[in-house]
Amino acid sequence: MTGAGRGLGKAMTLALLKVGARVVLTSTDQGSLEATIAESGAGPNQAVAIPADLGQAGECERLVAAALGAFGGID
Repeated sequence: MTGAGRGLGKAMTLALLKVGARVVLTSTDQGSLEATIAESGAGPNQAVAIPADLGQAGECERLVAAALGAFGGID
């Protein structure tokens, strides 16, 4: 979920985690991502925080690779 550290991105992330989805959280601020995970009470295999600047192609590729590594696929 992009923008998962604040605002609508955070709200959507919290809602997805609440219903048991596994979520990759991203924004440029690692601290806000970790705070969102802590607030959600997500289990250790339910959420992963990956800071990235999605305006950079290489960062998008790194995010996808990390998501695949964490969960084995993307839905």
